[in-house]
Amino acid sequence: MTSDRGRPDPSPDRQDLLATLSRYRRESDRDVRRVDRWRRRGWSRTEIAAEAERVAGALHDAGIERKERVALWLSDGPLWHAAFFGVLRAGAVVVPLDLSLETEFVRERAEELEIAAWITERHVPRLELDRPAVPMAWSPPEPVHDPPGPPARPPGDPDRTAEIVLTSGTSGAPKAVPVSHRNLLAVLNALEEGIEEYRWALRLAPPMRLAVALPLSHLYGQVMGVFVPSLLDADATMIPTMPAPDLARRLRQEGAWALATVPRTIELLGRHLRARGEERWGAEGFDSRLREAAEQPWWRRLATFAPLRRELGLRFLAVVSGGAALDREVEELWRTLGYAVVQGYGLTETAPLVTLNHPFDSAPGSLGRPLPGVDVRIDDDGEILVRGPNVVASRLGGPAVDAEGWLHTGDLGEIDAAGRLRYRGRRGERIVTPAGVNVDPGPVVEALRERDDVLDAVVLERPWGERGVVTAVVLVRPGADPAGAVRSANEDLPDAARIRDWHVWPEVDFPRTATGKPRRPEILGWLRERAPEESERGEREAGAPPPGPSDARDLVRREVADVAGRDASEIDADDRIADLLGSLDRVELVTRLETTYGTLLPPEVLGEERTVGELADELAAILGEEREAPEEEAERGPGPAGEAERGGTAERARIRETAAPPVERPPDRGEFPRARWRSLSPVRALRFAIREAAMRALVRSFLDLDAGGTDALEELEPPFLVAANHQSEFDPAPILFGLPAPIRARIATTAMWEFFEEARFGPAWYRLGVLGLNLVPLVQRGDWRPTLEIAGEVADAGGCPLVFPEGERTKDGSLLEFRRGVAVLARDLHLPIVPCAIDGLLEVLPKGAHWPRNCWTHRAPVAARFGEPIAAPRPDDEIDEVVAELRRRIAALLGAARASLR
Repeated sequence: MTSDRGRPDPSPDRQDLLATLSRYRRESDRDVRRVDRWRRRGWSRTEIAAEAERVAGALHDAGIERKERVALWLSDGPLWHAAFFGVLRAGAVVVPLDLSLETEFVRERAEELEIAAWITERHVPRLELDRPAVPMAWSPPEPVHDPPGPPARPPGDPDRTAEIVLTSGTSGAPKAVPVSHRNLLAVLNALEEGIEEYRWALRLAPPMRLAVALPLSHLYGQVMGVFVPSLLDADATMIPTMPAPDLARRLRQEGAWALATVPRTIELLGRHLRARGEERWGAEGFDSRLREAAEQPWWRRLATFAPLRRELGLRFLAVVSGGAALDREVEELWRTLGYAVVQGYGLTETAPLVTLNHPFDSAPGSLGRPLPGVDVRIDDDGEILVRGPNVVASRLGGPAVDAEGWLHTGDLGEIDAAGRLRYRGRRGERIVTPAGVNVDPGPVVEALRERDDVLDAVVLERPWGERGVVTAVVLVRPGADPAGAVRSANEDLPDAARIRDWHVWPEVDFPRTATGKPRRPEILGWLRERAPEESERGEREAGAPPPGPSDARDLVRREVADVAGRDASEIDADDRIADLLGSLDRVELVTRLETTYGTLLPPEVLGEERTVGELADELAAILGEEREAPEEEAERGPGPAGEAERGGTAERARIRETAAPPVERPPDRGEFPRARWRSLSPVRALRFAIREAAMRALVRSFLDLDAGGTDALEELEPPFLVAANHQSEFDPAPILFGLPAPIRARIATTAMWEFFEEARFGPAWYRLGVLGLNLVPLVQRGDWRPTLEIAGEVADAGGCPLVFPEGERTKDGSLLEFRRGVAVLARDLHLPIVPCAIDGLLEVLPKGAHWPRNCWTHRAPVAARFGEPIAAPRPDDEIDEVVAELRRRIAALLGAARASLR
C-alpha cells in the first residue's frame, strides 16, 4: 500500500505504535531484562503489557487528558517499556528524559515542554516536579490478556504526536523534536519488510536475544531496544555503561546474538578482545592472524578466532553501531574477527533511521542504502538532505524541513557508485583555513585515533588569534607522547588539514552525551579559557616536548579526589588510597578507570598499601604495554621466551591473568571459589533439610528465642537486605529462626572471607557454609568486586543477604560504628534494608570464647526484633546519612530486645 508519492503507508493492521503493545500481550515466552554490573532483573512482555495498562489507568485517574505530555524519568529496562506504552495507551504524548541530564535543567525544560505528569521509580536520582507522579516498582504485575478498562483506546491516527524527544546536544543545547506515530511506523515497516525475507530462518533458529547498550530516551535506543526485538520475536537485554570486561562477561552470560550500541562502546570492547587475543597468541601472533584472516572467507574467520570468540559467547554474531561514526580501524577489527558490523545513519528528526547496512551486503566505511520510501541527496556543498515519511515536519519552535520537504541535516557526506552513503562530518564543524581551503574534522580525527597513544580526539577551529587554525584536543593514555602522535598524524594528512595547535584534555575522559559523543561546546569553552595563557606562549609546535610521567599521576589524583569529595590539591602521590577511600569507594574509582580505558585492573590496585602514585604507574604500565614497537617484538619473538627479555613482562603476565573471566579456581589471596552450584535445586533442597531438620532443632534446644516485628516484612517482596548488630558467632541463628519459614529459606549469610583464607581447612569450611547458610563471602580488605558479583547473583535468585554493618563483634554489647559498605551494597544491588537487633548471645558465646556457655542446663533467653524496612538508597542519596539512619533504627530495636529479656 503506497501513498501518492510512492512511499509505503503504515500497514493496515498497524495504525499506531500500540500495535506493538498488542504483540507484547501475546509474547509471554519473550522477556525484557535489565542487566546491571551486579544484578539481573526482567519481566516477560505479557507482564510489561499488564503494567502498561496499570500506568494508563493511573494517568487516567490523575486526570491526564489525551495529547497531554507525560515525562519518563526511569532507568532503561522493563519499567521503561511499560511506562512508554502506558502513556501511549492513555492517548498522551511521551517525553523521555535522559537520566544523565542535570535535574535542574530537566525541571526548567519541564516548564517549557508543559509536562502534565511524570513517571518515575526509586532507583533513579530525585527529580522534584510539581506535577502528578506515577511511581513504578519492580514487583511484576499480574498478566492482563484482555484489558478493556479505562481509559478507552485512543483513535488510530498515525499523524498524532507519539513523543517529544530531546536531541543529544552534541553541538549545542538539546532541541525538542515531536515525532509522530507515522514517522516511527515508516521506519518500523521498512525494517519489518527486510526481516520478512529471513523469517523462515528465524523460525528454525533457537530463540534470539538482542543486547542493547543504548539510552531509551533517544530514538536509536528505542528502535533497537523496544521495537526491533519484537519484530524479530527476540528477547531483549538492556545494559547500562560498564567496563568492557564486565560487558563481555554479561554478553556471554546472557547468550546474546548481537549488541546494539554506540561506537565508543564497540571500540572499548574491541580493545578488550585485542588484549585477550594478544594474551593467547602474543601481540605479533595475533596481528599475524588478523592479516591472514583479512583474506579469508567469513566461515574461516570464525574458525580462526573461535577461542577468542568465546569471550563474548559462541552465539554472538554482530554489532550494530549508531549515534556517531565508527572508526574504520575498529570496524576492520570486528569484521576480521568474523563478526558482522551493521551501521546506519539518521537523526532524531528522521525517527531515527535514513540508511542502514544490510548484514549480508555491506561495505567497510559505508552507512548503507536509504530505507524504502526515503530519498537522500547531496547538495552542492556536500550536505546530506533527506525527505520521506520518517522525517518530522517541525521541531518545537520552528519548521524542520524546507518548502520541498527536504531536511537539511547539517551533515556532510557522499553517495558511492553502489548507492551507499558515506559520512564526512558536520557542516558546522568545517574549518576554513587562512588559505581558503575547507577542512572537515572527520579525517583529521580518524588520523589521530589511529595512533596508539590517542584514545579520542576533537578537532575544531582555535577560538582565538588567527582564524582557521586546525586545533586538536586529544584524550591520551597516561604517560603517552601526544606530540609524537600529532606529528605522526600530520604525516598522513594533506598540508591544509595538518594540525597546527594541540592540547591534552586534563580529565580522564571527555564530557559526553548519553550516546557517547564528546560535548563540543564544553570542550570549546575549556579551550577558550586557555586563550590568555596560550597567546602569551605563542602557537604550539607539533614538536614540543611530551609531558612527563606526572601526567598519569595527575589524572589518577583527580579521579581519587572526585570519588573522595576532596580537592585534588590536597592529595599527594605518596598518599595511601586506603587512607583516602573506603573499600567500596576504591571499587568506584577502579570502575571509572576501567570504563574509560576499556581494561580490567588487577585486584592488587585495591590493596591496603597501594599509593596514588603506584596506581597511576600501574595504569600507565598496563596501557603502555600495548604501545611496544612491533619490530622489537618480532626480533625477540612472541611468547614467554621473548617476553622474558623485556622490562615489565611479569607485570603483563599478571595483568592478563587477572583480566580472565571469573572461573571456579582454588582459593588464593583476594580470590575465592564462586560456588555457582549454590542455587541448583538439589542444593536448595539439601540446604532446606539441613536448616529445618538439624539447625532448627539445635537452636530450639539451646536458645529460648523471643522474636518480634516480623509482621513488618509481610508486605515486603524479596530480595532485600537484613542488617543486624553483631554480638556473637551465633548471631545468624536467632535471625534465621526468628523469621517466618518462607523468608528464612531465602536468607544468605555473609561472612568475612579473610577467615576462610587463613583457616586451616578454609575452602572446605567455605563450601560447607554455602551448603548450609548460602554463605556470601564478604571481603574486609582489598577487592570488593567479587563480593558484589556473588551477592548480586544471590539476589537475582531471590536470596536476601544478611550483613553485620559493624564488621566485628562487640565486647560489651554496645553498638560499634557502622561501616558504609552496607549502604553501598543496598544501593548497588537495589535492595531495601530490614533493620534487626538481637540480644542475649553475649552471655552464650562472647568474643574470644571458644565454647558456648549458659545454655547447657537451661535454654538461654535470646531476643530478636525486626523493624520497618528502609527503602533501597537512591543513586544520589548520601551514604553516610543512610548508615546513620540504619544505626539509629537498630539502636532502638536493640533497646526493645533488651527490655523483653528483663
